[in-house]
Amino acid sequence: MAGQRPRSASARILKRVAPNARWSALILVTLAASMTACGIRIGDPGPPGEVGVSTGDGTILLRFQPCNREKLVNSVAVRVSAEGDTLWKITSESGSRLRIYQVGRTPPGFVETVPRGTINQDESYVVEVTDVSPGLSYLTEFVPSSLQPSIWKISSNKRLTEAEFENLHPCP
Repeated sequence: MAGQRPRSASARILKRVAPNARWSALILVTLAASMTACGIRIGDPGPPGEVGVSTGDGTILLRFQPCNREKLVNSVAVRVSAEGDTLWKITSESGSRLRIYQVGRTPPGFVETVPRGTINQDESYVVEVTDVSPGLSYLTEFVPSSLQPSIWKISSNKRLTEAEFENLHPCP
């Protein structure tokens, strides 16, 4: 040990922790790179667009307002939760610019891939609209009994009139 300075307690601890810290840093960098490649950012509010849910004549209506008006819709679904069972789903192979959907009705250009199941008035559900490219999902939670005609419930739990939803600019 001639010529070497005695190590402090913190230096000895750092020497033992440093290999683990290097691995932790490597894992964090890899995770951050993966999230960025998938389009996920910490604090990301989600894709630029909005899905509204309303009711009319006893039906549930869905409305998609993307940031990019040319955005094509790949699928529309109602789920028990964001990851739960799908109660109804329609899919468009080529994509569609249709913006308003009625749950249980299959519009032209779509195929019903999951027939409408039972939707209870007082339970919570999630609407999911997925675009064609890059396949982002737009989600809004709703309870059917809380919906009102001509009032659109959006993902931030706000309620908008027809005019407010039409003039909504979901672009950042």
